[in-house]
Parts: sequence; C-alpha cells; structure tokens
Amino acid sequence: MKFNISKLRNLVLCLFVINLTAFSQSNTGKVTIKYKYLNIKEKKAFVKLQGSTFSAEMETDWQHYNPTNRAIDRGAYPKKWSFYGNFLPNLKFGFNKPWDYIFDLDIHETKNGIITVSKGYETVVGSGIPYSKITRTFWNNPEMVYEVSESNLAKYNRYFITGDDSALFDIKNSISYHKNGIIICWQFYPEPKSIKYVKNEGYICDFDTNRVETLITWGKEDSFRIKTFQSASDEMGKLRVQSINGQNRIYEVNEKQQCIEPGESLQLPDNEFMLTKIDTIRNNRIFLKQGLHEFVIRKVDKEKVVMGGSTFYSLNTIVDSKSVPDIKSFLVRALRSLSDRIIFGVVTEDDPTQDYIWGTGTWPRCLSILSLDYFGFTADAYNYLEFMLDVSRQFEFKDKNAHLWDSFYMTGDRREVYYDINGHSFKLFEAGKFYLNHRNDEYGKKMLEEQYQTIREWCCWIEEHIEKTGLILDLTESNVWSYGYGVFTQAPSIAGIKLFIEMAKDKKQTNDVAHFSKVVDTLLTSMNELLYGDCENHFLNIKKGIGNSYTTYVPNKSLSVESKIGLSCYSLAPHFFLLDPDVKLVDKNDIKITSTLDLSLELLGNINDKRIINWHTLNNISHIGYGQGQLLMALLYTKRPVEFNERLTALFDITKSSSGDKYLIPEILGRPDKPNKGNKAQLTYYPYLVAYLGGLSHTGGIMKDFVKDLEVHKYKEIDNSSRPKTTY
Repeated sequence: MKFNISKLRNLVLCLFVINLTAFSQSNTGKVTIKYKYLNIKEKKAFVKLQGSTFSAEMETDWQHYNPTNRAIDRGAYPKKWSFYGNFLPNLKFGFNKPWDYIFDLDIHETKNGIITVSKGYETVVGSGIPYSKITRTFWNNPEMVYEVSESNLAKYNRYFITGDDSALFDIKNSISYHKNGIIICWQFYPEPKSIKYVKNEGYICDFDTNRVETLITWGKEDSFRIKTFQSASDEMGKLRVQSINGQNRIYEVNEKQQCIEPGESLQLPDNEFMLTKIDTIRNNRIFLKQGLHEFVIRKVDKEKVVMGGSTFYSLNTIVDSKSVPDIKSFLVRALRSLSDRIIFGVVTEDDPTQDYIWGTGTWPRCLSILSLDYFGFTADAYNYLEFMLDVSRQFEFKDKNAHLWDSFYMTGDRREVYYDINGHSFKLFEAGKFYLNHRNDEYGKKMLEEQYQTIREWCCWIEEHIEKTGLILDLTESNVWSYGYGVFTQAPSIAGIKLFIEMAKDKKQTNDVAHFSKVVDTLLTSMNELLYGDCENHFLNIKKGIGNSYTTYVPNKSLSVESKIGLSCYSLAPHFFLLDPDVKLVDKNDIKITSTLDLSLELLGNINDKRIINWHTLNNISHIGYGQGQLLMALLYTKRPVEFNERLTALFDITKSSSGDKYLIPEILGRPDKPNKGNKAQLTYYPYLVAYLGGLSHTGGIMKDFVKDLEVHKYKEIDNSSRPKTTY
C-alpha cells in the first residue's frame, strides 16, 4: 500500500514529524495506516499512522500559486506545519531541523510494519540547495523507529532533539529522555562527532558523515532496558540474486550502475526484514517491481538490536550487449539517477549523489518524460508532465498563453531571465510523443480531456513569437543569450506543433488541425530557406566557403551580422526532431541533412577527443547532452552504424576517464572548475537513444544494424513464458 503525495494535482509539500502519545510495553497490535486524502476546501493533505503504543501524523496546509499577488504568495509553499500530541507536546527531533525542510513522502506497508521515505530540499533559494533523503522504518513491535538519513550539500549533518528541560536528558553512549515515567532513547551509527546543549534549542548532534543511522526506542521507565545498537548496513552491500535459469550472481548494492535485472529474484532472508515494492513471493524467492527499493533487516536479542538498511534498484526492462557491455551500465546509471531525482513528481536537474552547483530546479530541455516512459516508469513520466502543464498556467498572466520559462525552481519561481522558446518546445515535443504512446490508455485519454487546452496554448505561445519571415525570435543559450533565430528553436517547435496536430485530430478539432498545419508549413519553409547556409563559425575557427549547413544563430536586426554562427552541435536539431518517426517532416537523404551531418563529423571534434563534438562557441568544451545526444540520434535516423559505433564508444571512453562516477555522463566536458557530473540533459538523451536502439520507442524492433548482438529483456515477458514456475 502506498500513498504518494506527488500524485496530487497541486504541489503538496509535506513534513514528517513523530509524536509519541501513549506508551506501554504491549507487544501486541499492528501498525495500520489511516488516510485522510486531499481536502480541496480546507487545503489540507493528511496521513495518520497508528501503532500499538505510538501514533505519527503528517499534515500540511498550502495555498496555490497566485500570479496576481506574487509578493504575498510565492508558490505552493506550506503555510503551516502542525505538530500533534498532548503527552509530550514540546518534544521534537530529527535531522537538519525537518520543520525547515519540505518533503515528498512515500509510505509502504509490509508484513512486518511500514517504511516511509521522504526526499526533500531546504527551503532556501539559490544554488547548491541541500538535498536530503530520510527513510524511517516502523516495526509492528517492539516500540522502535529506525532511521537512515542521507544528506547532500549540507554544511553539516545535524540531529536536533528539542526539549523543554536539559535536566530530563541523560547523555552517555546514547541520549535518553525521561519524563513522567517514560523513557525515550536515541542511538546513532556512527557516533556523533559532538553533542552540545544550546539554550532554547535543545541538544544538537553533529556528524561528519553524510549517512547516519538512528535507532529510537521507548517504553515505561520501570521496565525499559536500553539494548546495544549495532549496524549491519555494511554487511548488506552485496545481495545474492538468481536468474530464471537458476544461475546466481552477486549484486553490488553500492555500485549504482548495477540493478536487479528482469527475471532475477532475491532469496528470502533469515532475519526479520522489510522490503518495498515486492511483486510476488514464490518458492521462498522475492520478485520485485521496478524502481528504487528500501531494504531493512533486524535481529533482536536480550542485549542488542542489530539493524541495517540499504537502497537498491531494479529494472523490468533492460537493454544489453556483450560486444558493447557499457550500454547496459550507462543505461542503469542514467535511469537510476532519474529515479533518485524525482520529488513531488518532478525530475530535478541535479543528481543528489554528485558535485552539482545549479540548485534544485527543473529544466524543460531535458527529455526526462520520454526516457522514463520508454522504460516503464509511465506514472512518474506523467506526473512530471502534469507538473509542467500546471506550472505553465502560472505564467499565462504575463504572456496571455500558458508557457514555460527556460528554467524554474519547483516552487514555480523563475531561475533565469531568459524566455528560451526551445526549452518550451522540447516539452511540447515530449507531450506530443507521450500522448501518441498512450493515446489508447488512461494517460492518453486524461491528456485529451484535461490537458488539450493547455497544450494548445503552448503552441499559441510559440506562434506569437513567429516573425513575418516565418522564423521564431528567441533568446536562448544557442543564440549566445542574444535575440535571434536558429534551428535549435525552429526544429523542436515544428516537431512539437506537428505532434499536437495529432491530438487535435483525435479531439476532432478541425479548425485547430487546419490552423496549426499552416503554422508547421510556414516554420518548415522558413527554416529550409533562411536557416541553411554557409557553415562559417568564427568561434570555432570554421572558415567561410567550406560548405553549407543548418544555421545555429542568426542575430536579429539590432545585432551585428558578424555574430552569426553557422555550424555547431545545435545545427543537428532538425535531424533529432524532424527525422523522428512520429514527425517525419524531412528526408534523411535531403542535402541539408547530409551536408550538416558530414560537416559536423568532420569539423566539430573536441580537442580532447575528436570523436566528441564540441559546443557552439568553444573548442575545448563539449555539451555531452545536446551535442553528442543529437549527433548519435542523427546517425541512428540516417542509418550510419559505423560512425554511430565509433561515436558511442567515444562517449563511454571519455566519460569513464573523467572525474567522479564513471558511469554517470557529464553534462559538459572540459569545465573542471565547475563540476557538474550528472546534471541536466545528458541523462535523458542517453536512455532516449537506447530506447530507440532497443525498439522501445518505435515499431521497427531492435536496431541490429547498429549493435548486432543487442538484446532487450522484459520481466513480464519472462514471467509469462512457457517455462514452469518451479524454475524460479
């Protein structure tokens, strides 16, 4: 059973606090979950957990973003966090002052109790926002809570215990609190670096590690005995899994490029355990749903409590190759990163386990929705799309139509001053593709019924910026943050509107079909006539007269013509968007397509590796997302397997040679002073192209021409095979 606040239409921000109301030594009873769902009238979301001797309640109040009064109401922030209880009303405790954090909360019910997982970030605005994840395990009995806190980018990892009187606390190897015949005990692994009492604050425990385990136990003072807490988390670093043919292997939990693969199962552990997202248990083996799993084990005797927790990953669909084994490793790492990032149904642009600098925001130019959808994370993909659609309506008061800025915080606040139509058009493209993937299921019907008008306004917003020439005036990165025109805006806009026309046909909106078909024709004609020309790029020392290509940037009338950029990684946008099998507005043999691709392969090599194409203005910097991603897809769409293999190998080689997690593709190559491994678009281009290779995004099947031994494995296909169930 699961309650996911991210599925609510509004941005519901939830704080988890623990309240101990009545204590006993009873070992009977079971943890139950009582829900009070979203109350629109009272603007509340509420969840209650009830155990034999404790209760925990979570509630949040919020107000939706009000664009007409931004000074007062700056987004869907919580307005009040309520702490309940009449027995110990002044006691609060938790990591990093949890009442100063906003969280997304999942609750999982298991046979032995419940696990709650909260991911959140501090409510400060700016870059480098601390990110945290806290997993709490409530066992049916005895009375204890086991917490694992993982903090990233925090200056320190702190645990606060706020009480009304320091005399009520006893500090030894543990911290205990005594009042009215009740005792509560906190034990930590590792031990705190320091414990100090601050007046009006309570006890503050400082740790020098980002991961801290905490065991909280309680009971009546006359019978309660403190047991030694020992952590078994390190021993859980390796899990034994078994494939459908009976072969065993070790799954390294801490190696994030590994996962439990389709058809594999876990042996039931001997000790008590809790495990989230179990699919089935057969013949003493556990089969899992896909996604992130929290695994907790426990062993209790008279003197000690041994507990451990770990997070591991499983996939129900995987693409593999023996000749190119890195395909699978990089795919698992990319999809795991996307899963790690999801909070409030949104994929943030940063990977919380890496050295990121950009702050917790969203980036429309990522292809997160499609990358998640193709590998079976459809609910997450739709949640993110719905978030984008809802946020875009918050900006319509400025520009009449719903639209997306270049990037923004998850609260709805803008991060940049640029309007960046190409980022907006990427999400229009994703919305259209997602709709076609699901036009006959609940998601497609929901989009058609509830989101049609908003997506139509996305098209209208692009149309408003079309000039008489038929080109879209944009202010964006590919335009060197200057007003102008380029194919990186024109091509995704054409593709996005073309896909919306399919929605309009299904909606039987004939006027919209006719109107936007003319818009597509205008944009396509203008792109081919006005955004194709000499490949000269003075930033990259590409001389005039070498050849013709799609144009990256043509400045508008107020700027110097000398600023024009001919060939760059952004010139490949028509290949990526307009050769797409659901769009098909250009021919792969068109001279504009072939000449641009040939010149890119010849002239855009990075100084560190000529197989990696560089950015648009600097020879020593390459954008592994927009640049290499578009190049690889261009080679797929134009059926060039030799060049594709060479360039894909280069991507693996250069990523593994850079600092940090070698299976996490960096966004920018050549920026050592600003580490950003794991940021933004690169993690969504790569799964996107692997989905195409594996036939997950089209009807053509596996692309054997590119990787001859490529295989796609799916859990349900294995599960429903003719093999007898006993083989598990």
